[in-house]
Amino acid sequence: MRVEIIPCLQDNFSYLIIDDSNNTACIVDPSEAAPIINFLKNKSINLKFFIKYNPENRNLKKKAENIKKKIDNGLPTIPSTIKDELECNIFLRANDLESFSKLRDLKDNF
Repeated sequence: MRVEIIPCLQDNFSYLIIDDSNNTACIVDPSEAAPIINFLKNKSINLKFFIKYNPENRNLKKKAENIKKKIDNGLPTIPSTIKDELECNIFLRANDLESFSKLRDLKDNF
């Protein structure tokens, strides 16, 4: 598993989480389609799921950058902390059961 940071717009990034074992990926905060689609096509990666949630979530962006640094240095990226998960995990950030259920439905039916 690895993370690629994709520059988007003039001052934004999206994060591609790639599973090299089956060449699939999940994209986080896809703010612009073209750079992401180009990256996926050039690398022949199949996108399985995307998360467009709270594009201003700096904690999520920081976590993705930290994961990439750890991977680049051969360090483990897990375990996470409860604090990190509460700040970044979209399922834990759901405000109520209805919101959580909608997120799960989107993921399960992607």
